Amino acid sequence: MLSALLDWRPVLVPRDARQAGALAATDLRHPVFRPFDAVAANFGQVAFERAWQIEAGAGWRVIARYTNGAPALAERSGPGRVLLFTSDVDRRWNDFPLHPAFVPFTQEVARYLGARPAPASAYLVSDVPAGTPAVPGLVDVASRRVAVNVDARESSVEPLTASEFAQRVVRSSTDALPRAQRLARETEGQQNYWRYGLMLLLGTLVVEAFVGSR
Repeated sequence: MLSALLDWRPVLVPRDARQAGALAATDLRHPVFRPFDAVAANFGQVAFERAWQIEAGAGWRVIARYTNGAPALAERSGPGRVLLFTSDVDRRWNDFPLHPAFVPFTQEVARYLGARPAPASAYLVSDVPAGTPAVPGLVDVASRRVAVNVDARESSVEPLTASEFAQRVVRSSTDALPRAQRLARETEGQQNYWRYGLMLLLGTLVVEAFVGSR
């Protein structure tokens, strides 16, 4: 429907994907994720049990993926901006609406889509428009001369503390498991005292057998 409405070529053919995993922001420089900065790794706590898997071609810029590698949030530019989120937002396919980052995320998406894009005067090598050589220097884009720069953070030699490094690592823990498996593990964790009771019972039987033999 979207492909026909917006005349996209090639046409998107989504496939149903189960247990997509957690969400990982792959482009932290994008305006949607830039305000999250060091806490962007918290998106890894959101579990997605179902999503649409699409083939994001050259016309798409993937800014977030699931831990199974499938695109989670993709952008397509043209006369306007389109952000395609490949899961839902009503708790049927994920628990994103219950996560503290959900409201700030939707606010940043609305702010980004509603803002009038200002003409860019510079791009990073990784963000150049389609058809523009990804090399540093001055190039013409839409009849404008713009600069293509290398990201200065790539040459940073400043050391990171252990806590700063941990904040930048996207962790895929048991929160990325399907809800049924998480509930089963939590229930088992609350009922693990039976092991100690069994060991105490076995110890009592051994002592009783020893005393009875005398």
